[in-house]
Amino acid sequence: TLNLGLDFGILDDKITASIDVYDKYTKDLLNFVTPAAGSNLENGITTNIGEMRSKGIETAVNFKAIETDEFTWKIDANFTYQSREITKLTLNEDPSFKGVLTGGISGGVGNTVQIHANDQWPNSFFLYQQVYDVNGKPLEGVYVDQNSDGVINEDDKIINHKSDPDYYFGLTSSMQYGKFDISATFRGSIGNYVYNNVYSTAFLQDVFANGFVRNASSNLLVTNFENAQYWSDYYLQDASYLKLDNLTIGYQVSDKTNIYLTAQNMLTITNYKGIDPEVPGGIDSNVYPRPMNILVGLNIQL
Repeated sequence: TLNLGLDFGILDDKITASIDVYDKYTKDLLNFVTPAAGSNLENGITTNIGEMRSKGIETAVNFKAIETDEFTWKIDANFTYQSREITKLTLNEDPSFKGVLTGGISGGVGNTVQIHANDQWPNSFFLYQQVYDVNGKPLEGVYVDQNSDGVINEDDKIINHKSDPDYYFGLTSSMQYGKFDISATFRGSIGNYVYNNVYSTAFLQDVFANGFVRNASSNLLVTNFENAQYWSDYYLQDASYLKLDNLTIGYQVSDKTNIYLTAQNMLTITNYKGIDPEVPGGIDSNVYPRPMNILVGLNIQL
């Protein structure tokens, strides 16, 4: 690991900041590999063979924007850029080896939509490239023939996007005027994608299966897919987001009494079509929204 850090303050520490740059190389990661013919009694063995490189920049800034007897305003911000790349997965170079399939989904048996592959992020998505009609509607079972051999099979799946963001960021703004105080916390990410497994499990034959009508995503009205199209990148969606995570308003009644109101998960701005873009692992099977919580409190010091 190589790490370089810098901490500084300017304008009598009205602005303080830290910057960290890192480059980390990891080896001996476990992988299930196929040994050379005749070298082992098993078809595959778990081996310390994987290697990965991670690098990035992390910054934090604290800014005392206004400081008077009546009014103060402080801003705290952080920003992170990250890059991760798998550099080795096998014992020997094999041109036919695409990677290790992962990212199991709901629907079917043993279906996966992600892959660990050399020179790629972990958990990159591995899907067919969807073809659309002139009106922008996805065509059922029609995908790009990547190798132009006239057959759509595993060789036509491509690595496209990943579940981890390129950038994280956060911002907290705190103000105090007289006996009132207010603070708001925002956070977000850019560059992360999510496979919408709620959408991909909704298709016409499944909705009308077993003689009764099942609930289905409204997205089915867009595709009208008759059968499941689990490996279409139509279901891969940009999940970058900005959230207002926390808002707190308080009032100091006396030296020993304070009342406050706190709201959590107030606002989400995103282009993601599912319920919540914040999905660990990048596969969204959630059908329940994250609640907004509002709390009113009273602090009394005895």
